[in-house]
Amino acid sequence: YKVTGVQTCALPICQTAQDSVSLGGAFAEVGVHTGETTLFIHKPLASLRVTPAYFCIDTFTGFTSKDIAVERQRGKKEDFSGLFRLSSRRLLEASLEHHGLSDTVTIFEADAAEFSYNTLPSLAWALVDLDVLRPMRAALEGCWERLLPGGVLIADDCQDATHAWDGAREAYEEFCEAHDLPIDLRAEKL
Repeated sequence: YKVTGVQTCALPICQTAQDSVSLGGAFAEVGVHTGETTLFIHKPLASLRVTPAYFCIDTFTGFTSKDIAVERQRGKKEDFSGLFRLSSRRLLEASLEHHGLSDTVTIFEADAAEFSYNTLPSLAWALVDLDVLRPMRAALEGCWERLLPGGVLIADDCQDATHAWDGAREAYEEFCEAHDLPIDLRAEKL
């Protein structure tokens, strides 16, 4: 099973991660929240006895004021300021320590829209789960520039325009258009 270009996969997210290990690149998760997905991805990788370098990028304080301003300009009225504030870098570090992943996962506490993606090594796999337009735009571009041929880039929360997270979909569609890639939506959100 090979992936060419940016597309989401019919196979579960974990299967795409397992398939990407053979490329030899690192993994990135942009938009981490409490790290549940980070742990979820590592479970099937443990069976392969391979643990690629894994990078987590998140503000750990929820959406930034700049993110919220863009969503307001887009006509969104949700209370974005109260969302995703229950996470913290310390909580993620403790969880990684508990699961024996402290040496595998590198954490960047940063605004994904302003993060310098060139600090990451080449990527075999990346999950961008940022929900709103501003950081999603930057993370898709940043990860794409680091993605190895045959690598997997997954954009999460690409629901239609009636959903609060439709900024993710708008960013994904803009990204596909800019790179002359087909829009490929799976499971109504990936």
